[in-house]
Amino acid sequence: MSFRTLLALALLLVPAAPAWSEQSLTLGVLAFRATEQSVSRWQPLADYLHEQLPGVRVRLKAFDYQGLDEAVERQQIDLVFTNPGHYVLIAHRTGLSAPLVGQINLVEGAPVKGFAGVILVRAEDEGLRSPTDLQGKHIAIPSKSSLGGYQMQAHSLVQAGLRMPGAVKILETDMPHDRAVEALLEKRADAAFVRSGLYEALLREGRVKPGTLRVLNQQDLPNFPHKASTALCPEWPIAALPHVDDTLAARVAAALLSLPHGGETALALGIHGFTVPYNYEPVRALLENLRLPPFDAAPQFTWSDIWARYGGLLIMLGISVTSGSLLLVVLIISHRRMQATQKALRASESSYRNLFEYMTVGFALHEILLDKQGRPCDYLFLQANPAFEKLTGLEVRGILGRRVLEILPEIEPDWIENFGQVALTGQPLHFEKYSQALNKHFEITAYAPQPGLFATIFLDISERKLHEAELQQAKAAAESANRAKSRFLATMSHEIRTPLNGILGMAQALQMPEVSDTERQDSAQIILDSGKVLLALLNDILDLSKVEAGRLEVGKARCKPELLLEETAGLFAQAARDQGLELDVFWQGPAGRIYWSDPIRLRQMLSNLISNAVKFTNKGGIRVQGREIARDDGMAELRFSVSDTGMGIAEDQQHILFQPFTQIDSSDTRPHSGSGLGLSIVRSLATLMGGEVGFDSSRQSGSTFWFSVCAPVAEPTEHRAPLKQTAGNPSQNDALLFSGKKILVVDDNQINHKLLDGILRKRGLEITHAENGREALTAVTGDNPPDLVLMDCQMPVMDGLEATTHIRQWEERNRLPHLPIIALTAGAFEKDRERCLAVGMNDFLTKPVYFEQLFAVLDKWLQEKQPPGIA
Repeated sequence: MSFRTLLALALLLVPAAPAWSEQSLTLGVLAFRATEQSVSRWQPLADYLHEQLPGVRVRLKAFDYQGLDEAVERQQIDLVFTNPGHYVLIAHRTGLSAPLVGQINLVEGAPVKGFAGVILVRAEDEGLRSPTDLQGKHIAIPSKSSLGGYQMQAHSLVQAGLRMPGAVKILETDMPHDRAVEALLEKRADAAFVRSGLYEALLREGRVKPGTLRVLNQQDLPNFPHKASTALCPEWPIAALPHVDDTLAARVAAALLSLPHGGETALALGIHGFTVPYNYEPVRALLENLRLPPFDAAPQFTWSDIWARYGGLLIMLGISVTSGSLLLVVLIISHRRMQATQKALRASESSYRNLFEYMTVGFALHEILLDKQGRPCDYLFLQANPAFEKLTGLEVRGILGRRVLEILPEIEPDWIENFGQVALTGQPLHFEKYSQALNKHFEITAYAPQPGLFATIFLDISERKLHEAELQQAKAAAESANRAKSRFLATMSHEIRTPLNGILGMAQALQMPEVSDTERQDSAQIILDSGKVLLALLNDILDLSKVEAGRLEVGKARCKPELLLEETAGLFAQAARDQGLELDVFWQGPAGRIYWSDPIRLRQMLSNLISNAVKFTNKGGIRVQGREIARDDGMAELRFSVSDTGMGIAEDQQHILFQPFTQIDSSDTRPHSGSGLGLSIVRSLATLMGGEVGFDSSRQSGSTFWFSVCAPVAEPTEHRAPLKQTAGNPSQNDALLFSGKKILVVDDNQINHKLLDGILRKRGLEITHAENGREALTAVTGDNPPDLVLMDCQMPVMDGLEATTHIRQWEERNRLPHLPIIALTAGAFEKDRERCLAVGMNDFLTKPVYFEQLFAVLDKWLQEKQPPGIA
């Protein structure tokens, strides 16, 4: 088998070449049907070539025969896609070399490499039963240049004994072929010559009714799905005109041959794909036999014609002179043809050699080696291209003629077995496989060009495999996150409804008759405790949202870890005693040492860890520790840990710790409640404070959870602002302090009015009410303004932000001091606080509000007049 044939087969999977300089190619297509239909059908081919040939812009134009001939002559196109007969004509006129590729058609879902001509007659014309019956009849054809629409049928009639075209009356309807059928149906013709497949297409489209027409001279062509009246001719070729650069033509051929057979683009074109060029010599012989262009002129030197015309004269001149002249002509013609053939072969070999060198997929030819039992045991490298060397890292010069086990002794045996089956059976093989020897993933096509040999085409798909693995991991992670969020929502529903049940239940119990003072106090305490649980849960959710938005903040204040540990652990002392647990607290750092940190966040983190320890420990004890583990230039690293003797955590569950929405036991029968957010918040806070988190645990052996933070050491001489004593329950002194002060409560909720009215009046305050910002503005700018305003933000008519803006503007116009305006809102995010302060409010409280917080703010702003400012 020649090198050209092997290489043509290899080009079936050649991908696009690297980017070249910007070039332009125009593909001219013969319009088999209407021009618009042809452009629509073949545009995906131009798009595919444009994609596969970086730096080359590919355009598509459709022509009839005359238009295509003119475009070729004027070099308005670079590539021509036409029927074989027309190709032979163009090749004769322009000196075209061999086509780049041949088309594989797709008929009834099966690949077909040829087509035929069809002779259609009306079913009612019983007198037309054989080709000779067409003598003297009117024949409708699309064009005499159409191979499938005239030339193949005319050749069949000549073989039947008719002299064409004089034996019939030709009616040229012009393209498309449909017009010839229309002429037959309209009885303007007795028969129609069309290409195979058209008759079936018209039946499917309903343009021809079944039983109206029949096929004359029907042939029995095995594996050909359409009715035919002639033998098969090879399918259409694509050829490059002589002015196209050889290298560019080679790239086009590589791209066309790499079009996946039966792939998405091929199906969009209505074909199976492309293959190496067919043999079009039979088509040439057909045209010569019919004396059709370009063979319609009588040859200058043929013995039969000269004898018929000048027989008497030749006899007189002598047999010797005639024989010598005739021999000279034959020698000249033979010599010219031989030169042309050799030139075409050299050009073709050069083109295919260029394709072999420029292929971006690895190609290699091998000979299989068998053992004594006839089984594949090794193979030789016979040929390989530069891309093979680049993909595998094996130098071509160093592997040719050598065995694969000599080059890659660690190669897996199944490679040799698979390739051996291809070489011995001739069945091609396409597969993907990882090579341990080369540490790469390959997509491989193997086929046998001849017995005992096999060729391989390699594509490196390692990057694609890595991407697929990453996608699978990302998909698994996303699905895991979705499951965790679903569990979280179910858990939240349970965690919210449990304290809500306590609130609603105890509230209903208080409404029952004959409730004792003790029962009333117990019910109120349960309502208060349940409300605190709900607020803690809401704060956890808000903290998580701040973490995800990157807006979680920490403060900075003087902090004594020794005192912080004792206070925080004390919150859980009673719960530990109730469970029979010992709760020990140790500060192992310098006694009395003070640091700059956020004591509120530290207490929150410790509370989460201690709460979990109490929750998951049934017996034994809990140890809470803190210590300074490092110090560098005034910056200390503090580590806090909580150890328990509880059930521990199984190794296969430890990976989900510190992840939001997750719990070790998320079943409906879990013995402990919780949102699954605590550890996630601890980790986020520790990271934000310059530290980290960790744990040590094993099943039935208890657990130790720890976190570290970075905190500057506070020098003893640093000033410490005294803490202001905040009020708890109303006292006589508080009542005297606030006596005569007037508070304006602005809220659209009557429950909030009733709550604040009852609490604040016990402090000796005078309370007035407004239900929206407009009423508040009227009250403030009236004759009896309040001393302080508690302002809700979201209200009808006019909200609190707009009302505060108008109040501050009114004060500026009248040169009045700023009235204290305190935000009391359900908006708990930092952005809500920033918006309130930005419009001129003095302080910010969130609902639900603790009374001690409210009284502290009132105490702050109801003192003697202070310079206006923002707290």
